[in-house]
Amino acid sequence: RRPILQGQLVEVVARIVEVGRSSMQVEVELIAEDLLGGERELCTRGRFTMIAIDADGRPTRAPPLAAI
Repeated sequence: RRPILQGQLVEVVARIVEVGRSSMQVEVELIAEDLLGGERELCTRGRFTMIAIDADGRPTRAPPLAAI
């Protein structure tokens, strides 16, 4: 959505949003902050699906999402 400019502080926030039998979906946000003015802007957001695999490379059961 927005470029990150030289000199800005970058924050990356990742959240597990869903857990299936052998997969989980992780949402990632990248936020840039201007260090002089303090303004923060969302630069990009993405959702990634990750698959749990065993030592042989086959899908295996993903650990359950722990309650916080």
